[in-house]
Amino acid sequence: MKKFLFFLMAATMLAGGAVAKHNCGCEGCEVCKVEHKLRHKQMEKGGFMDATAAAAAPVSVARILTLPDDTRVTVIGHITNRIDNGEYNFTDGSDNIVAEIGKKDWKGQVVNPKDKVILKGKVARDGHEVTLDVKSVKVVN
Repeated sequence: MKKFLFFLMAATMLAGGAVAKHNCGCEGCEVCKVEHKLRHKQMEKGGFMDATAAAAAPVSVARILTLPDDTRVTVIGHITNRIDNGEYNFTDGSDNIVAEIGKKDWKGQVVNPKDKVILKGKVARDGHEVTLDVKSVKVVN
């Protein structure tokens, strides 16, 4: 009986891999090129998707400006210029936001305004001012 269950489980796992490929239908879109690949890998593996995994789906800067404090977000766009030590203007075309990026978060990457980047972090609200407290920077180009 144990052998039968073992072979049944093994066959189920092997067969599951064969049907794990799917067509998302969003080929060519910017999100598909970057973040959907990560989400598709998670979908192929299966499992539980919590708020941290949901934060991997990119949102617009306009949407970030409406979110509550400490909401985890991912955004794709361009760092346009440096404001101050550790503060940068960021835009995705929908709006602009101040991104606070620490030295360790750059991980040795050099970015210019033409580079498309993925920023992951938290919404930081101080009164009416909204900023993005960045935890990681990834150059897409």
